[in-house]
Amino acid sequence: MGDPNVGLPLALTRWITHFCAPVFVFPAGTSAGLMAARKSPQDLCAFLLTRGLWLIFVEFFVISDGHLRLLPAASSSLAVSTLIFMQVIWAIGASMVLLAFAQFLGRKACLGARPR
Repeated sequence: MGDPNVGLPLALTRWITHFCAPVFVFPAGTSAGLMAARKSPQDLCAFLLTRGLWLIFVEFFVISDGHLRLLPAASSSLAVSTLIFMQVIWAIGASMVLLAFAQFLGRKACLGARPR
């Protein structure tokens, strides 16, 4: 199941980190749904697209750069220095970009209901 050599404090910190992204994404999606009542679909699309692209930018140019600086001295080779990590922040940003356009499909399509 897990590594038996990992102590309880480390296991608990690993376990609690699994809640970070879902706890961030749920309010972000809820706020997008609430904004749909106040904003036009075009304004909501622009807002979600901007926010999603910003998160993708941060993942590529801030977080990936930080990861590369943590690699050993061998990271000076061209293959490693052009490496881009696409992790949780990128996935959240890409989801917001998709949501920006999916909201034009209508509420039934987004909820998975069959249109009549």
